[in-house]
Amino acid sequence: MGEIIFLLVLGCVGGYYYHESLTYTVTRFERTGGAAIFPRALIYVLCAFILIRILQILASRQKSPFKVVTIFKGPRGVFFLSFVAFVALMDILGFAIAGSLYLICISFYMDRQTNGDSVAKSPKRLFFRSLLMVASVLALGYLFSNYLHVRIPAGVLKSIL
Repeated sequence: MGEIIFLLVLGCVGGYYYHESLTYTVTRFERTGGAAIFPRALIYVLCAFILIRILQILASRQKSPFKVVTIFKGPRGVFFLSFVAFVALMDILGFAIAGSLYLICISFYMDRQTNGDSVAKSPKRLFFRSLLMVASVLALGYLFSNYLHVRIPAGVLKSIL
């Protein structure tokens, strides 16, 4: 029952943001749906997944308790807390630095969880993995800022960029 309540609250938040997307101003001659077409599509998909999950819960006869605490335990907790840190540090450090740190830390954590200390045994692999992650974050930032015209936080690199 707790998960259904959580999903309904999430659906209400989606509904609120859908209502907010209707307030974006567009000209009368605009026929493409305006600036909010993509957020509306995401809200439709979110609500569809919420409805599917609620139907799955109602169809199953299991009465397993929903515990929010499980989000903060084990690998889920590491992912959740590192993502919160990434979002919090993005304004300060910028997308490039915060994204690189996030990917490198999560990658090392996952490698340590699955393979033990194999990263420490191969510094060459460690270097190339880190280099690949930094390059991918920089490429993603370049794509968003130059081609999609989305402003990403520059952080401490603001004076350089």
